[in-house]
Amino acid sequence: MSFKIEACNFNNIDVAVKTLKENYVENFPAIRVTKDKILGKGISLYLLSDISQVPHNPIATFGLSSAYEDEDVWKEVRASLSDGFDPKKDAVVGQLSISSKDVAITRVVYGLLSDKAQQMGFERLFFILRGNVDFYKKLFNAILIKNDCNYDIGVDRKISALVVETKEIKKRGLRFLNRNLSSCFNKSDCLIKREIMNKSHWDEYSSAFDSIITPPQVELYNTIAPLLSGVVLDAGCGNGNLAAFVNGEVSTYHGVDTSLDMVQKANANLQRLKEPQRFQAFHVQLEEFVNTHQYDVITLINSVYAMDNPSLVFKHCYNLLAPGGLLIIANPNENMTKSHMEMMIELYEAQFRDNPAVADFKRLNLQFVTQYQHSFYTLDKVEGWLEQAGLSVTNRDCTHFHGAMNLIVAKK
Repeated sequence: MSFKIEACNFNNIDVAVKTLKENYVENFPAIRVTKDKILGKGISLYLLSDISQVPHNPIATFGLSSAYEDEDVWKEVRASLSDGFDPKKDAVVGQLSISSKDVAITRVVYGLLSDKAQQMGFERLFFILRGNVDFYKKLFNAILIKNDCNYDIGVDRKISALVVETKEIKKRGLRFLNRNLSSCFNKSDCLIKREIMNKSHWDEYSSAFDSIITPPQVELYNTIAPLLSGVVLDAGCGNGNLAAFVNGEVSTYHGVDTSLDMVQKANANLQRLKEPQRFQAFHVQLEEFVNTHQYDVITLINSVYAMDNPSLVFKHCYNLLAPGGLLIIANPNENMTKSHMEMMIELYEAQFRDNPAVADFKRLNLQFVTQYQHSFYTLDKVEGWLEQAGLSVTNRDCTHFHGAMNLIVAKK
């Protein structure tokens, strides 16, 4: 199953509250959850939806906040703490609800909870539980604070309070979450959303890119294709052009892209391939995309330059990869200047002279170089981020696109 994790705001909080009530709250009559309560307390609420189907199916929620520290139950818990509660470093986990008992989905939810807590700078997470204390102790090295809290949930259940240190999880827990302490997120890894090129620009580029594939692109795809096998994620898939080059070793191809127009074109293109059931593209940002299964290969072809935080992206890719999986990156380097792009256009323009999209193709590629040149990273810069994410570089090649493209293969 493929999922989107998103922070809740005025646009989707009604869906999240409805999901929370259906999954959890309705079983406990004393618990009251409202949109105003969540917004008023400043709770960071997250919604997980299954995007494998249309319409998307909301299946889980969780919240992070230090606002609960003043409620009666937390006054009682705080009194049992030896070192106090620091709202800058400590957070209360609430609104945790999952519609399925599937272990794979549970793993996804708890992995995302850990990621978001680290990105927000929280070092300790406090839980109020009606059961499963041993689950938290065995997997997450949880410490029991109080075993019988005075917390009325409307049913006769023993309530316990636990604390988990986000970077002190046991190896067994890390395996369960498919995480590694070396690739933990930091507060600086927060997701900053900005659009250098707006949506209409990407949609316009989509039309030109759909009908023109240059010889340097074909050469790059032919180099990457033999490295693909098993379950593949093409991140920043555009129109899905890479999929046409994959072989029978690829059992599943997933593409993700932030441009709806590109994703729609990708799915139309994918349906024309042999065994189209192997292929599917999703309209979702990579940092918000998760899956119940792990990927054998993830590709980032001409997409890293458009990402706000490559360090965060590579850590997220680490979490999506299966052990031994490959991350393949193709990103323009410092040699990709406007004059270099003009040289390549002149070199291959004659092959596409009769294509009605050629004028837009030229204009948009020159605009792309001008606006993104600051993100055409050096090889050393990219490798540094990969090492921070816990990935080992196994191959590097700077010859593609006439020396203006870095091709890097890293292994988990």
